[in-house]
Amino acid sequence: MWGRVWTGGGGGGAVGGDGGAGRHVPLTRPWNNVCESKKQYDDSSSCRGSKVFISIEDVADEIEYWKPLVVGYVLGLQPYYHHFKAFVEKRWDKDIMLVYLKNGFFMVRFKNEDLVQQVLSRIDTFEGRLINMKQGCKNVVLEREALDLVPIWTRIHDLPMHCRNAVSVSKVCSSFSHPIYMDNPEKYRDKEGFVRVMIEVGISEVLPENMVVDMHGLDCNVSFEYEWKPRVYSLCKRIDHVVGNCPKKVIPTKMKKMVGDKTERENGGHWSCREGG
Repeated sequence: MWGRVWTGGGGGGAVGGDGGAGRHVPLTRPWNNVCESKKQYDDSSSCRGSKVFISIEDVADEIEYWKPLVVGYVLGLQPYYHHFKAFVEKRWDKDIMLVYLKNGFFMVRFKNEDLVQQVLSRIDTFEGRLINMKQGCKNVVLEREALDLVPIWTRIHDLPMHCRNAVSVSKVCSSFSHPIYMDNPEKYRDKEGFVRVMIEVGISEVLPENMVVDMHGLDCNVSFEYEWKPRVYSLCKRIDHVVGNCPKKVIPTKMKKMVGDKTERENGGHWSCREGG
């Protein structure tokens, strides 16, 4: 039994001795002494009650540690942790700490605040989707903003070689969107493939698949390929969450008919909509 030891009798007092009848004696453990030597916490009576007060001084070290922090989410996607971590280390910095939070949010701690400003100063995408970020703080609120415009990547195919400069590409994209920038124009000059451009579009816009471009009096047909298109959910009119986290879920319910004090099931196929978590 815990708290007792077996000692043999008549055998010189040795534990488990052969001589004499054995007996149980209480085992005294100096718990108070052990705890006092390793005590790190405040157990004063001022901390006891239904509400505990934690001051800024109590967490000053942790606030300082988490200062170089970015909080965000990938638009409409919750990436696998290891895939996203590999992307962050390659794109931003290897010396980071990535933590996944609830509802698809993440936070990244950098080694200094200069790196935070560098990351926030540009537009980044993961698998074609916007990474929406802001600088973290001690009272950060994990809430998505309602977005009307989003940046996406498009690839323009069949554009003549001499028209793959910023001016021509900007004119083509401006016909249905707001061009932001072209991905490294130099690497597309000697290729027959496409030109990759980041554009800003409305979340409900119909994006063209093809277009006719007038090339000095000669019509040229170009096509567009989108790495990702915003999908607006009909219930919430938003795009910034995965389907399972929609704030307005469609939940199947069974219609029931009350007969006196009895409940009778009537319909198992009716769908109703209510606010969900």
